[in-house]
Amino acid sequence: MKKKIINLCEAGLAYIFYGIFRLLPVRVGSSMGYSLGKALIPIFIKKRAVVAVANIQLAFPEKSLAEAREIFAKSCGYFAASVFEIPRITDLESRITFVDEHNTFETMKNSTSLVFSAHYGCWEIFSSRFVSIADSSYSIYKSPKNPYLAKFFAKIRDNDAGMKMITLNKQRLVSLNNEIKNKNININMLVDQKVKEGIAVDFFGRPALTSTFLPLFALKHNLPLIPVRVVRRKDFKFDIILEKPINIEKTGDKEKDIESLTQLMNKKIEEWVRDDPSQWFWLHKRW
Repeated sequence: MKKKIINLCEAGLAYIFYGIFRLLPVRVGSSMGYSLGKALIPIFIKKRAVVAVANIQLAFPEKSLAEAREIFAKSCGYFAASVFEIPRITDLESRITFVDEHNTFETMKNSTSLVFSAHYGCWEIFSSRFVSIADSSYSIYKSPKNPYLAKFFAKIRDNDAGMKMITLNKQRLVSLNNEIKNKNININMLVDQKVKEGIAVDFFGRPALTSTFLPLFALKHNLPLIPVRVVRRKDFKFDIILEKPINIEKTGDKEKDIESLTQLMNKKIEEWVRDDPSQWFWLHKRW
């Protein structure tokens, strides 16, 4: 009963927060979130902050302690900005530039597409441009432990972004495999979270558990993996960048092929983080 009350209180606060910031201009909420997140999050989570700063220095040994702390503070600010932007996420549409140098979007229109990204920039909007190109669009996510919060987040993302939020299980895998036989679907996933069911592949020189779902699906259905990242720019603008699809030739060794494709995903994300480490969410327990 105590846990249920706590869960209900957390969900109630989320509803209140959502309602308040839905009334504010999105730029006001985003700026407020960035300032509060950068200033307060490192203070309130001191132990995790120490670990995150240490991880930054391990990934970027050329950075001083002061530089690593500044990267982490900015990362906290961008995370908070993303949270504060959720209530008015559709208002960001006019501020997005779609960058597609490889003409990847055209190849996605008449086929099933597997898209991966990371908690980078404003990740809440990364799949917004792909919802309308398929018969169905799914975003795979790690559900909060609080069931009321899980329903809340799934509902607002379904309504505001137009995507179907799903968690992975055996029943869902069977359903997706059956659906892909009859129609074109879009599946997208943020693949930079530590997962129990993944395999350990290199990420900044250290093994990191990474989900193999998209590589497995890609190999089974002979589909490429499409890297997409959202970059925050100045003046409250965003770039959704589609990159060249990733393919590998099958070797006949299924386990080796899965590992190779999973590693390529991690290398791509590492490339993004090296480009601007402050835009990645360092609070994840990645290692």
